[in-house]
Amino acid sequence: MTRTKMLGALVGDIIGSTYEWYNTKRTDFELFEKGCRFTDDSVMTLAVAKWLIEDKGHSAAQLIKCMQELGRKHPDAGYGGHFYSWLFAKNPQPYNSWGNGAGMRVSPVGLYANTLEDALELAEITASVSHNHPEGVKGAQVIAASVFLCKEGRSKQKIKEYVEQTFGYNLHRTIAEIRPRYGFDVSCQGSVPEAIIAFLEGNSFEEVIRLAISLGGDSDTIGCMAGAIAACRYPIPDDITERCDSLLTEDLRDIKDRFCDFIDNRSPYVKKLTRDNYKECTGLDIIAFSSAAPGAMGDAGAVEMVTSKGEVYYANPFYEDIEMEQVFQVCPPLSECRFGVFGGGVIPEGWKTVYFGFGNHLVLHESISEDFRKEAEQSEIKEVGDLYNKWMDVVRRILTNRNA
Repeated sequence: MTRTKMLGALVGDIIGSTYEWYNTKRTDFELFEKGCRFTDDSVMTLAVAKWLIEDKGHSAAQLIKCMQELGRKHPDAGYGGHFYSWLFAKNPQPYNSWGNGAGMRVSPVGLYANTLEDALELAEITASVSHNHPEGVKGAQVIAASVFLCKEGRSKQKIKEYVEQTFGYNLHRTIAEIRPRYGFDVSCQGSVPEAIIAFLEGNSFEEVIRLAISLGGDSDTIGCMAGAIAACRYPIPDDITERCDSLLTEDLRDIKDRFCDFIDNRSPYVKKLTRDNYKECTGLDIIAFSSAAPGAMGDAGAVEMVTSKGEVYYANPFYEDIEMEQVFQVCPPLSECRFGVFGGGVIPEGWKTVYFGFGNHLVLHESISEDFRKEAEQSEIKEVGDLYNKWMDVVRRILTNRNA
């Protein structure tokens, strides 16, 4: 499998950056014009990427924290006035925006999600923390869904039909028809469809970027959104990847590399349990789960569950919107566990326990416990800390082999 080295959204943003205020209506423009740089589009795209790989519960609060922390490190990236105020607010609130800031930052969701439903759900979260107008949310969902469907190998025609039928965008236009009268439009409804049309018309990654930026208008953002989708269909040329990489700061490059590594070796999307959805998740064939005490090291209070199909569920009854009794209904064996302070304790018949230390326990069904031990040994996982971080990967490898 070819290793992912660059995100298409970052490339479109960087190439489009110099044309945002000096629009071109040509496709034969210089890709890396003097002064090109990453903008707020790249910074916020990587903030979302950071949130996805670091916050297993995918909470809005943690997303806001990632966006504010990274945004404040790069205060001159070119944020809009309302968003700049939001970025530095002590208690940031959504401001009913329909701007394309919702669409430009969401693409990591499409790469991360395992189902279309998950992509739409996560996209709504990424938009709603600031751009909570229905058009803002819709724009984010359209880009996330397009990235997801393209990643899954759906044809351009299928993507086009889905977007038009589900969201009502008009994609029955051409770049040549749009270009002459297209002006600066920062709304989702006035730029997201155009970015998708550029993707639909292009026959290579570079051609998609050139078509998107040749529209004029908010060039970096249209390029960002079009590039995000195009990179799921066409390879990004190495010389373009290397040039864009050189223009990122070390902290942004680190997040990009970590996210690329993550999606290359991605685990399934983690379904977060809440009081609103837990009933839909009862009756699962749970084969392994971890439990962290309220004061445990790491994600204190968290419960992570893996089913025999490799599906992953997450709940935190101490700090999230769900009660422990509701978690018990999804994972009945947990209700019978009485963990000891230093390991051991009482667990139900047919299950085995592994103590990670510092209040963290792993419980495995006996049908998988011996395979788990062997797989951990073969993987040369010897330290308890490593096992704490990698137990889910070990379980999923076992299940993959069994279900092959």
